[in-house]
Amino acid sequence: MLKNYFWLLAVAVLAGVSSARAQEVSNTNHTVVRFEISTGGALFGSLDIELFDQEKPETVKNFLRYVYRGAYSNLVIHRLVQNFVLQGGNVIVTNPADTGAFSSYIEGVNYGPITNEYSVGPELSNAFGTIAMEANSASGNWSLNLADNPGLDAVDGGFTVFGRVVNTTGPLPGTNLLQHFNTVPVAPAFIANTFLTNLPVSGTPLNSARYADLFTVHAKIISGPQLPAPQHSVVRFHINTGGTNFGLLDIELFDQEKPETVKNFLLYVYSGVYSNLVIDRLDPGFVMQAGRMRLANTVSPVPFTTYTRAVNWQSITNEYGVGPELANDFSTIAMARFPGQTNSASGEFFFNLTNNARLDTVDGGFTVFGRVINSYDARSGTNLLNYFNTLVRGLDVTSVFFFDTFEFPQEVPVSARRPQVLIPDLFTIQSAVIQSLTERDTDAPVAVLNQPNPTNAVPTTTNAIFHFAGTASDTQAVHRVFLDGRQGRIIADGKTNWSGDVALNPGTNEIIVIAIDEFGNQSVLKQKVFYSVPLPVTLQFEGQGKALGITNGQMLEVGVNYLLTATPARGYYFVNWRGSVLDSYSRQVYFTMESNATVLCRFSRSLLGLTPGLYEGVFYSAPNGLRKTAGLISLNLRANGLYTGRLSPLGASYGLRGQFDANGLTHIKGRLGTNTINLFLGLYTEGVEAVAARYRDGDFEINFQNGTFLSDAALWRRQVYGKTNPCPLAGRYTFQLSPPAGTNNVLTDGSGFGSLTVDARGRIQWAATLADQAALNRAGALVALPPLKGSATVLKGDRWSFHSPSKSGEALAGDARFFTNGTFNADVKWFSPGLPGQLNHNVKLNGARYTPPVSGPPFNWTNGVLTIFGGGLAEPIVTAVAWQTNGAFLISSNLHNIQLFVTNATGFVGGSFIHPASNTLTRLRGVVLQSSNSAAGFAPHLPRHGGFELKRAP
Repeated sequence: MLKNYFWLLAVAVLAGVSSARAQEVSNTNHTVVRFEISTGGALFGSLDIELFDQEKPETVKNFLRYVYRGAYSNLVIHRLVQNFVLQGGNVIVTNPADTGAFSSYIEGVNYGPITNEYSVGPELSNAFGTIAMEANSASGNWSLNLADNPGLDAVDGGFTVFGRVVNTTGPLPGTNLLQHFNTVPVAPAFIANTFLTNLPVSGTPLNSARYADLFTVHAKIISGPQLPAPQHSVVRFHINTGGTNFGLLDIELFDQEKPETVKNFLLYVYSGVYSNLVIDRLDPGFVMQAGRMRLANTVSPVPFTTYTRAVNWQSITNEYGVGPELANDFSTIAMARFPGQTNSASGEFFFNLTNNARLDTVDGGFTVFGRVINSYDARSGTNLLNYFNTLVRGLDVTSVFFFDTFEFPQEVPVSARRPQVLIPDLFTIQSAVIQSLTERDTDAPVAVLNQPNPTNAVPTTTNAIFHFAGTASDTQAVHRVFLDGRQGRIIADGKTNWSGDVALNPGTNEIIVIAIDEFGNQSVLKQKVFYSVPLPVTLQFEGQGKALGITNGQMLEVGVNYLLTATPARGYYFVNWRGSVLDSYSRQVYFTMESNATVLCRFSRSLLGLTPGLYEGVFYSAPNGLRKTAGLISLNLRANGLYTGRLSPLGASYGLRGQFDANGLTHIKGRLGTNTINLFLGLYTEGVEAVAARYRDGDFEINFQNGTFLSDAALWRRQVYGKTNPCPLAGRYTFQLSPPAGTNNVLTDGSGFGSLTVDARGRIQWAATLADQAALNRAGALVALPPLKGSATVLKGDRWSFHSPSKSGEALAGDARFFTNGTFNADVKWFSPGLPGQLNHNVKLNGARYTPPVSGPPFNWTNGVLTIFGGGLAEPIVTAVAWQTNGAFLISSNLHNIQLFVTNATGFVGGSFIHPASNTLTRLRGVVLQSSNSAAGFAPHLPRHGGFELKRAP
């Protein structure tokens, strides 16, 4: 809120009562800030204000923070009491030259109050020409004394004087300008419930002041200990995190002391390499490093899993011993390099977070080429470096693993602590040059290639090294000339006249010549050179056919592309290309010749080398899919790619007939009423013995861009077993179907169950009782419905298709798989009329081989715990049970008349209890699962069925 300090008028009468206290300021190492005063859009005068940095340190730092961050630009002098004070600090306008009525303003930034420093150091009087902050609540508002105001030295502990106007030359600078303000008119303005009564204006006062009549201030630092030497460049780093500016680092560069290092650093800044740069290493109390990692988008809220490597303008010569040997002290910046390689610095740099004297001697010393100079607030300059020193390893400094490059940076600073680092958590850098010794130009250098002769479009050579030469010029200076080839980048010798020897790869090489100036402007030349290296190729065949394009033993040029076309013999099919230079399933393919190249052309009696036979699989979509999105698909595949089969969505069946093309693809399109049905099939690679399928409603276009996606499927070849190779999975199994997952499960809290048998020929018969298969008969009693049943066959990879086309509305579909430990599992889709919309739910199928015990229980315990839950129970029933030799369980505390038994021959679990809510006899039905040493099932009870679990006592 705007503060007018009307109460200051009460002390104004004290002005001049006593003579101004002498200004006891003798230190000349002071910052000077210039106030450029404008009105009507033109400069009116200036005030150079010497700040008392050492005498009132915190007040000066606070003031400089507002200057440094631009808070005192287009700042309105919003209060004038003549022969007393001139005040500003929090009224800002966007266009000071606007001739319209002064009707709105922007309230200035407020960095919060500071402690009054009137009694810190010398007690400086509020004399004419001094600048002061308000007492006890000072923030961004300041007052210039237009007279000696000793009364302000005594109010609320005194108004802190922290500077004085020093320039007096010319008609209206400095104290002359202050005297002028004692004569200018004032005007009022009523804006947004704020009444500005003492606005100084430059024109004749009107009913309402205009923007152009106001006096505005633009502040800037012109000298002082915080500023760099005038012969030094200054680069500003904006440190960002979370999408906002976190702090600032102003870096004074030692242009004359370390000239080549500074030029190299500025090249990265000017060329934009140091923008979106990640601070990728922080070792608190040692160094903070960047220059390697860049991001395309620094605010994208995704995990930090990849980055772009920053451009490398090549290594420079170490300049530690050039000019003064500058120490790696706190707040200096130096170039990073590889251990043991003195002249390997390129674009990576680090800030010293402490005095690192040992870095001055390692491998010839790390070259210090600048220092951080600003420290106006907690998030700038050396204060910001000290902030990074407070971060904690393992919390604020973390590790990131990049799967694409297999890198593991372990010292990445972040602003948010979470298990996986997000991009906005990083600290990133945006760089800009704010003080330059040379005016930047945008003209690219001119590069000319003299050797090879540019009139020879693609020269041929038999030498592995090729010589390039030319000239380069620039309006200011060429910084470097680079030669980029297939074996990397080199720096050319010379600049105006340059040359370089480039290592070639066999075949056609494109060499890129880049001339770059000190501001990152580039010119690019491209020149192709053919390096001739002829070598023999080995061509081999498998099966019957031929290959067009090359012959066995033919001399081919290394690095050159050659076209091959495979043509199978009659009765054969092309399978693929293999060898040291090829891995392709396309009949026509290019390969690049290389040393010791081998090419294998493969043909087979069957299409793509797949085994003919019966293939089968289930298809189903995501949860809440319709019944037609799930079902069974089977194919009888012949060697020539012809097939017949059936597509059987739940409740329907369609015949299939077609042929795979040479690429192993086929598409069938049919009609179901007004709907278009599409089935797309694709053969997997050789050896997998599987077919991929995609089932879709609606119009079909390539890549399935249109239509309604229904589901995917994978078909696996049916295994063939006989007397000589019986199915190793043969035996009896039990399984459980967990309660359906999802918010639409309104049927049961219990588990379904079932059993299956596998015979020696791999044929499967199974039956499943679902947890909702119980209903009321006409007499109102609960009766069990027949279980679902199905048959299947063991498929490739010990899979089997769990599928039931029940006409009752209940249905299951899933792709199950046996494991070597005698267990199997699957993600199954369960359809039921009782589910809302008759949609599906996820059900977990878990099964295991069942071995009836010779004696004792079918699990390895005799004392267990029975838990009955859900199904309208207010709370679970939990009771201890003990196995008896007759298969029944002894239940010691039996308030609910629980009866429980296990049939050892089948693993079936049955029983009953009196439901405490309905007082009715409620059955228990389930099965033993020996792999988990437990049993589970359900308890039929309407409207929602309960469940039970039986396991070992703890």
